[in-house]
Amino acid sequence: MSIKQWTVAGVSIVLLLAVLLFVLFHATSNAAPVQSGNRLIWPNSTSQRFFSPGANMPWIAWNWDGTGANDFGSPTQGVAANQSRTDALLKQASDNGLQTVRWWMFQGDAYRILTGPIPTQVYTDIDAALVLARQRDLYYQFTLFTCDTLPASWLSSDRAAFVDRLRPLFQRYANEPRIMTWEVCNEPEWKIWDGTVNQANLVATVTAITAAVHASGN
Repeated sequence: MSIKQWTVAGVSIVLLLAVLLFVLFHATSNAAPVQSGNRLIWPNSTSQRFFSPGANMPWIAWNWDGTGANDFGSPTQGVAANQSRTDALLKQASDNGLQTVRWWMFQGDAYRILTGPIPTQVYTDIDAALVLARQRDLYYQFTLFTCDTLPASWLSSDRAAFVDRLRPLFQRYANEPRIMTWEVCNEPEWKIWDGTVNQANLVATVTAITAAVHASGN
């Protein structure tokens, strides 16, 4: 995958942040980002007027073994095991003037999140991605799931358990400025429109996850 194969997410992450229902603001030390026109003042950014052009890098290794082991969570295909491969793509982003990267974390059935505590390998891969972000002066919008592959009960009767499963993730990275946002799920509107996902349940779940993010100090 080359930089030319990435789906361009507009000219700025600011446009993505406008989708308030599905994008969660992440700010260091409980300090909200300050918007001035089409600029942000972001914690630890190199510019006091941060325009943040970005692109969508959906994944590098898609759900490669059918169990949700991909860029985040795979001991063989993940970021930590393939830092040179990942850095080559991030370098292209940086060299082309980009400052933010939207990265889909758990494609497919998100198996490793739904069957137990978040695996240590997930954190190892996130940490490796953050090292590369600092080296390339990039920021991430992490997209967590595709909503239609989440079990219906996780969006309804088991919602509280689902949110509790995610809390350690938000707590661990509460003070990490290189993570600009957490996006709950990818393109949820399509699955709502075709009736695959119940809108009320999804909105309630996103609201609960948002509360968990902010309660974690984000």
